[in-house]
Amino acid sequence: MLQAVYNLRMAMFLGCVAALLYGIFRAAPPPDLFDQSDKVGHLLAFGALGLSSRLAFLRLSGWVLWPILAALAPLLEWLQHQLQPLRIYSLEDALANLAGVALALVFWAFVRRYVSADALLVARR
Repeated sequence: MLQAVYNLRMAMFLGCVAALLYGIFRAAPPPDLFDQSDKVGHLLAFGALGLSSRLAFLRLSGWVLWPILAALAPLLEWLQHQLQPLRIYSLEDALANLAGVALALVFWAFVRRYVSADALLVARR
């Protein structure tokens, strides 16, 4: 049972990573659904990456995980331009990425505060 829960958490993480990498490194940006919809996409993608990373790597210290995710936020935006010349580096997109990580951190802090430690310990095994 615990192995199945771990496998599910890891599958969610790998799915988020795959979707994020596809979205960032595709040759053409996705079409705008509304004004600034790309910023919302960046925010949601990095929020999902942050939460799925935290769930997949519960034993990893938050002092390690969250700075790595915060560093990836602008780095992946910069790499996008380096690997896809038709795409540009956008400071606003990098900030939306960082905001997604920050929202995931705040949400995780809320969960840690209000979810029993026993429930989290079961999830760690």
